[in-house]
Amino acid sequence: MTTTIDKAGRLVLPKAIRDRLHLVPGSEIDLILENECVKLVPHAPSAHLENKDGVLVFSSTSVSSADFDIADFINQQRAAVSTAVVE
Repeated sequence: MTTTIDKAGRLVLPKAIRDRLHLVPGSEIDLILENECVKLVPHAPSAHLENKDGVLVFSSTSVSSADFDIADFINQQRAAVSTAVVE
């Protein structure tokens, strides 16, 4: 797959890649330089427990449920499995 860097140095990731990696606007990506290649790796979300008013609360930097359509994701996964079974 090929894409182009614009005059401002920006690179657009094709929608198919963004969808597969669950990248949404604001997602962080790590850039890794290896030899003469640049790897783009989704930044691993961190998760931890916070003490809020004496109660341990799970906190994460992952995509919020407001930004992630779980029903759509499930349908995509089912379609991928169905396609793989047919082939």
